[in-house]
Amino acid sequence: TDFVKQLKGIKVVAKATLLCGGKALAENTDEVLFCDYGLSGPAILQISRESARDDRKYEVSLDLCPEKNANELTAQLIKRAELLRERSLEDFFTGMLNKRFGQVLLKYCGFKLSDSVFGLSETDFEKIAKALKDFRFKITSNTGFLNSQVTAGGLKTSEFDSETMMSKKIKGLFAAGEILDIDGH
Repeated sequence: TDFVKQLKGIKVVAKATLLCGGKALAENTDEVLFCDYGLSGPAILQISRESARDDRKYEVSLDLCPEKNANELTAQLIKRAELLRERSLEDFFTGMLNKRFGQVLLKYCGFKLSDSVFGLSETDFEKIAKALKDFRFKITSNTGFLNSQVTAGGLKTSEFDSETMMSKKIKGLFAAGEILDIDGH
């Protein structure tokens, strides 16, 4: 999306959750890197395995403040606004988040950066807190096999003896390592 491109080069620590049909399939808390082509970084690499298996519609949700719930975050934002009431939204997150990241997040929420902090309501702060807890991105593709860190697929492990690694179907045939359908973190 356009938001990802606006964040190119920014790295944040977040809880990344892979969603399909609203159901969480995998999650990992670590660094997330915004690139011109999409999301990357350790958290994304850890959860991406599930989305590469089929053509279902997947999303990634980033929780930028996993240590706080939405109510705590809303209260923190309201306190922050009281201290910064004379400022525009352009500077609201300065010192709390990367400045450009904060600006993009506010645009994502539908606010104008030229608006005054003073003009925001409690409902507005709840909306911002929700975005901080659930910044969503649709997965449209992956970077393909050539850019893979780990690949899945191979011979079925159920067809090999786990003690000897000999084929259960062909006596004397052994397999181990990447030729088997095993992948890890």
